[in-house]
Amino acid sequence: MQTLVFGWLSNPQATTEELAALAADLGVTISPQGLADHFTDPAVACLEQVLQAAIAQVIAADPLTIPLLDRFPAVLLHDRTTISLPDALDTWFRGGGGSHGQVAAALKAHLRLELRTGQVEGPVFQDGRASDRAVGFRRRPPVGALTLRDLGFFQLDDMAADQRDGRHWLSYLKPNTVVFYAGQRLDLSTFLPTQGDATVDLVVTVGVRQRVPCRLLAVPVPEDVAEQRHTRMQKEARDKGTRVRPERLVLCAWTIIITTLDADQMTVTEALVLLKLPAQLEQHQCLKTGCRVEL
Repeated sequence: MQTLVFGWLSNPQATTEELAALAADLGVTISPQGLADHFTDPAVACLEQVLQAAIAQVIAADPLTIPLLDRFPAVLLHDRTTISLPDALDTWFRGGGGSHGQVAAALKAHLRLELRTGQVEGPVFQDGRASDRAVGFRRRPPVGALTLRDLGFFQLDDMAADQRDGRHWLSYLKPNTVVFYAGQRLDLSTFLPTQGDATVDLVVTVGVRQRVPCRLLAVPVPEDVAEQRHTRMQKEARDKGTRVRPERLVLCAWTIIITTLDADQMTVTEALVLLKLPAQLEQHQCLKTGCRVEL
């Protein structure tokens, strides 16, 4: 373990000859071919387990006393990054399309951050083309835990299951999600403009099949923010060769959130603060390291 980690940390392009020389410095006599013979599936599993154990040991700390977070036994943030790999690894990690372009080999690395203690669980690896829903962390969140759901993990079936198990979630509303209010389908692009500058707080159900009960919050944003969203959305559509539906542009003027937490458990302002935490954490890491970091 020390040979591989310290060897490649010092020189990512180190050969087996150079690694074998490092092993000798550590008191292990092995030939370059002997070292190569140890590159097996059990060795890969061992490296993954050591990585997960190291992350959990090094990063975990005593829970912070922050009233907003202290209401929950755990506050969880799940995110992932996709890493392109050499084509020779396509048998183990099949690639696909996406922001990295069409690649033969890629992997997704999933991490889950507990915001109260800073403990990170993972990484959990999967094929670059695999569905994010297939990821399973070893530890189940405790009853009463709150998950901040990124839109990339907006899955109504999973959200309904969490709710049945007594776990909470907080998420931006995914575009085109069907909303029902008082038993009737609610067209937000028509309804929200009639509310003026007022914050909307409704008990609704979402999803045609799932009909997940939740609380919907809609907060109007300043005109310059709405214009920035409008411009970004149109640019993304042009880049993809598509057109933005008019109702999507109307909703640029609102921040729309859904949650299992009622008004007694969380205010609108508190919900907005919590959903901004992931971006603030990533920006903080960028300032420290000078590079883009994904949780």
